[in-house]
Amino acid sequence: PGADAGQMQAHPIRRQAIRRRGLAEARSAEAVL
Repeated sequence: PGADAGQMQAHPIRRQAIRRRGLAEARSAEAVL
């Protein structure tokens, strides 16, 4: 259960990072356009 709890705790951060990456990609795409 310890590892599971750690994964659950890190999940939101990972999700935020992916979202941030998506935003950065969209921004660069806008800059190109």
